[in-house]
Parts: sequence; structure tokens; C-alpha cells
Amino acid sequence: EADGRRRARGAGVPPGGGGPRGARHERSEHLPAVDAGLVAVRPLDRDTPVAVQLGRQGRHGIGGGGTLTIDGTNDELTFEVNGLSGTSISLAQGVYTSGQDVADELQSKINGETTFKDAGVTVSVTYDAVTDALTITSGSYGSESSVNVLAVDTSTAASLGFSVTNGTDGLDVAGTIDGLAASGSGQTLTGLSGDAEGLVLTVTGGSTGSRGTVSFSRGLGDQLDTMINQLLATDGLVDAKTKGLTSSIDIIEKDREAHEFRMEKVEARYRSQFGALDALVASLQSTGSFLTSALASVPKPPSSSE
Repeated sequence: EADGRRRARGAGVPPGGGGPRGARHERSEHLPAVDAGLVAVRPLDRDTPVAVQLGRQGRHGIGGGGTLTIDGTNDELTFEVNGLSGTSISLAQGVYTSGQDVADELQSKINGETTFKDAGVTVSVTYDAVTDALTITSGSYGSESSVNVLAVDTSTAASLGFSVTNGTDGLDVAGTIDGLAASGSGQTLTGLSGDAEGLVLTVTGGSTGSRGTVSFSRGLGDQLDTMINQLLATDGLVDAKTKGLTSSIDIIEKDREAHEFRMEKVEARYRSQFGALDALVASLQSTGSFLTSALASVPKPPSSSE
């Protein structure tokens, strides 16, 4: 089992404070590919953190009613969280009479380290009075989650129970939705096929085995999104209308070109006919002028009185 949060802890500390955090599943979101209905959820849930023993506090620690002194021999530690190496942190020196105070100080210094703070990386530190041990837990889930100790002071192992070592990486949730394999990332289980394709579930705790069923409905926004996707699909209504209009434009363009070609032919014919008529009129006008001149030179016949 693994909820994907990786822990660095003292010897004898039970992971997750003793067990899973309760079996429940929550719907985070669903994508348009999901049809409304019921899907069976059977995650191979790994919700109990995988922890690694990094030592424990001294036999005469705070849990036995004593005190813990932090000084120059045990105040420096360097951690790597989620694959990100931080710089050395320094615990406030002094005498601690409460294990929880030590846990709070360690958590504050780790989370306040500049590299972790800038990257949004956090941890939680708990103290178990029964085992007199500290547990450091990454705030992240999944295979990206890890906590490693890179460096400690000379007496840190003896007083705080931490030594240089690597922890065990966290694991992603795994399982099936409606009998089909789903993709796990951290606490998120996503349906890959079938009716549950695109359905995203958050598995927050519990043991392995069947989790029952999840009912969901398609809301107005989701239905609108689906309708828009259908309208804008490659063979959707908008695409069909666009292709139809493009085809009509092509036909109109071809008709316009054909019409322009016919008009050019008609214009050429009319110009040819007009030229021929113009030449004919000019010829007739020349003939008329000739006849007028010829008739003017014809002698007039004598009148009867002569």
C-alpha cells in the first residue's frame, strides 16, 4: 500500500500514524467524453504511506520524561524532499522538554528553507511519544514524493534519531474503474476507456478492494461543452456548413469567370460588327458624295421656250 507520501521516520514509528485514513472516493471532475451513469470503482488503493526507518531518538529522550538539548553538535541537518536538495537548516539551540516542540521546530525550519519554500515543497513532522521518535512526511503524493537525509551533525543520530540515508519513494494510486484499467497519479485515478473515460477520481484513503460505485451527471456547462465540441468537430455541423459555403463560393466563382468570358466574346463580336457597320456607313457616305457631284455636272436640258 502507498498513498504516495513518502516519510522519513524514527525507528518503530508506524506509517501514517497507524493505518489508512478511511476509505472514501470523491469525484473531482469529468470530461466531455464521459457519459452520465454509474461506474464501478475498484482501486488497488495504496493509501498507507511507505515509510523508511531513519533511526530514533536516544533511549533517554523526551518520551521518557527527560529533556533534549539542541546545541552546536546536533542542530545542523540537510534534506532532499521530492527530489529537490535543500540547504542546511539550523534548529534553534536550547533545552526542549516536549517532543512536539522539537517536531514543530524541525517542520518550521524545513518548510522555511528557501529552496523548498520557493518551489512550494512542504513536509509535516510528527512526534510519537510511545516510540519516542520523529517522523518526517512529504506533503506530496505519488511516485514524485520522497524524503532523504543528506547531511547531519556529529551527534544528530544519537539525539534526534536521524542519520544520512535515503527513504523509500512514494507510489501512485492504482486500480480500475468499471472493470477497466485506470491511470494513477498521486491520489488521482483517471478513467482511460469505456464509459468512465475521462472520469477523474480522488482516492484519499482506505484499503485495497472494491469501493462500490460512483454516480455522476452531466451538468449544463458540460453538456454545453459537449455540444460545442460536436459543432466544432471535423465532421460537425459548423464544418459541414463551412464546406457547403466554400463549395457554393467555388461554384459562384466559376460561374462568374464563365460569365466574364462570355461577356468578353460578346463585346468582341459587337466591336467587330460595329467596325463593319462603321466602314459600310463611310462607304455609303462616299458613294453619296460621288453621286451628288456627278449629278451636279450633268448638263441641264434646254427649256421649251428656246
